[in-house]
Amino acid sequence: HSIENKYYQVITTKVPDGSGAAGAMIGAKILQGSTRNFGVGIYYESAGYMNGGTVSFEIPAGWTPPQTTNPSEFGYVSTYVSPDDRDYVQIGLPQIIGTGPWTVTVPISKLDINQGFALLYGGSLEYKSKISGVEAPSAISNYKFTVKSCTNGGTLTEISSSPYVSVITNPGYYGEGKATITPEDVQVGTTGTLKIRYTATAPMPDQSGIWIIPPQDWPDFQVTNANLTGYVTVSAGSGAFVNYFYVDEGMLFIEFDSMSLNSYVDIEYKAQAPDKKDKYYFIIGSGDRGNEINMEKIDVFPAINVTGGSSSGLANVMVGPNPFKPYDGKASTGSDRIIFSGLTTKATIKIYTVAGVLVAEMEESDGDGRYEWKVPENLASGVYFCLITNPDGEKTIKKVIIIK
Repeated sequence: HSIENKYYQVITTKVPDGSGAAGAMIGAKILQGSTRNFGVGIYYESAGYMNGGTVSFEIPAGWTPPQTTNPSEFGYVSTYVSPDDRDYVQIGLPQIIGTGPWTVTVPISKLDINQGFALLYGGSLEYKSKISGVEAPSAISNYKFTVKSCTNGGTLTEISSSPYVSVITNPGYYGEGKATITPEDVQVGTTGTLKIRYTATAPMPDQSGIWIIPPQDWPDFQVTNANLTGYVTVSAGSGAFVNYFYVDEGMLFIEFDSMSLNSYVDIEYKAQAPDKKDKYYFIIGSGDRGNEINMEKIDVFPAINVTGGSSSGLANVMVGPNPFKPYDGKASTGSDRIIFSGLTTKATIKIYTVAGVLVAEMEESDGDGRYEWKVPENLASGVYFCLITNPDGEKTIKKVIIIK
């Protein structure tokens, strides 16, 4: 009994307000006035058990206003918890207060000792192809991103290690590089090997490196099974000396002993293209172990275009039974459903009367190219038009006759 009481006392000990530690894990240095940074990532780690409470992050005035509505727009704010830590870290959605400086608050439901989470300002690991970025201030300075914490009923108090982000005028070797991808165009759903080449446009010293994030809807990088998609290999050209490379959370990290001017590394990536036509960006950053920086020029993000096949994605849509005669006893016409086949993923179906009145709307969501519409019993006999569209901008119109 006494042991149980001691254990209960330990796990319920209230940590003091202002406890914990934080550091800038992404964007510790950013080039003055740059507009296409991945953003700033701040990691907070608890010094004790937090069952309730709040952690806040202050974004200084002069930076891009933070927002939580559109991951494609500058300043998007999100949080990230490693999948391995999600039993120990439970947090709510970030909220934004103020008009510059801004305070981003994150409610804590549960945070075990020595566990933490990341606040991403200008990016999201859930929307890899929609890296919003932030615009760095024009004034060269060290900007403090104040971090505060408190438990339930406490007062938000600054921790002892709030991180700084340096806006610099000359990055030296940080962020000095360019990247290309071959091929630049692939067709939807095809599998093949892509080659990403990173070239150093300034020398990179020992313990510097790069990291690469694949786009949303593409396979995460992996190095364990060459037969599966996502598999990557790294090879170095003359003047580039790779110390090691590894994959973490689907991202590829490469550390160099050194890279001379105009030397390069090639990354071969086995991938299956998504089923959606779009332009997809691979996000690349560079830096060293202590000062990770994000490449500021948009042309360093290699892009690949996913194009359609030889025929339109909606060219083969079929609707049946047509005419539709519910429960007439015949296999060819009688049932309670109209089936749409030959659809593309996320195709939208809208059913209209001849007078243009919308009577139903649905979406193909499971990727099998079919949708079964259970026709309402009160829907009148008549001619109906089916407008079918998809995210690629394609559309087709089908006519169906309902006879009751």
